[in-house]
Amino acid sequence: MIASSAKPMLRTGNTARRAFTLIELLTVIAIIGILAAIIIPTVGKVRNTAQSARCVSNLRQIGQQITLFANDNKGQLPNLSGLTNSAVLDPRIVDRAGGQLAYRLWPYYSGVPVNTGVITPRNVNVHELFICPALESLVRPKIVNGPYPTGAGDQSANSAQSYIINDVQRYFEGSVRYTVFGYQGSPSFNINTIESKLKIPNQAVTLSRVWTLQDGDRTLTDGAASRSGQMSFVAEQPAHGSSRNRGYLDGSVRKLSLKESTES
Repeated sequence: MIASSAKPMLRTGNTARRAFTLIELLTVIAIIGILAAIIIPTVGKVRNTAQSARCVSNLRQIGQQITLFANDNKGQLPNLSGLTNSAVLDPRIVDRAGGQLAYRLWPYYSGVPVNTGVITPRNVNVHELFICPALESLVRPKIVNGPYPTGAGDQSANSAQSYIINDVQRYFEGSVRYTVFGYQGSPSFNINTIESKLKIPNQAVTLSRVWTLQDGDRTLTDGAASRSGQMSFVAEQPAHGSSRNRGYLDGSVRKLSLKESTES
């Protein structure tokens, strides 16, 4: 055999990897920072918009169930007379004296009659409709990690809520005070007669003028609903920034400015 005399080819040129310079690294970091500054607020706004939309959906579904309840009870709205504070709209499904709205409306979103024994004072199940998505991290831990309050209107640390009921719009017949949901022992409204009973200055009274629930927080400063501002378990700031969602007896839901949402 004839040995090959071919010589191996030698690589020429600089074969070492070229590293990034400090200026290039700083440029890349600056670009990433700029993109983050643009994207992060956008993601936050998208998340807030989605949470507000789900909150509106909650209130709309609750409004539909309130209407169904009234239709089944000759126009009478659910009576929450056992509540001692308008902000205590607990999302747990329990049978307490005076009841919670989640309990009164249970058959309409579960399809199970309340007299089946499914609901007891020990049942602290939570239905998503009664928790504003923006307040999930505040509300759920407080109501899951402790016993149910000793009374329907108890302001214990284990109580928390997303929505407040309307105890501002009311009327009197003699010495009897009527409120939308019978707050503090009073009778509740009847949707068949409310238009002739309630008087709103300079406005025709319709079901679209009577609100039922809205977002609650400690910055409320006007009307009876301001009592929610005295409760440590209520959100410190509005859940949706510069607006609050409010449901009405006609089933509609409106996004109101913070000022509008303190007025009835």
